[in-house]
Amino acid sequence: MSDFTVDVGSLDRAASTIHGTESKAKAIYDGLHQLTIPHGTFGRVPWLSDQIAKPYESHVKACSDAISDIEQSLGDLAMAVTTTANNYRAVDGANIDQALQIERELYES
Repeated sequence: MSDFTVDVGSLDRAASTIHGTESKAKAIYDGLHQLTIPHGTFGRVPWLSDQIAKPYESHVKACSDAISDIEQSLGDLAMAVTTTANNYRAVDGANIDQALQIERELYES
């Protein structure tokens, strides 16, 4: 594949955008934990209101866990994209250095 090119700057911008989305997910996660439901919201009968509140609490925990997983995945993805961009830079740098060395050797002969 002789026409394969990579726009490393686009990879950097993608990683930055992903980090921004990760920050938004963190803000949502933090905001979710600041919400409180007052006692009695699900009724005034202690046993019954507790039974009604349990599915809500389970749902909130599931949502919170999902947002946390998304945040972690976005962080991992951004790191992978950044690592990929850095590896392309390193390979390009090594290839340029090697090409210059070959060129020097050709002209010295």
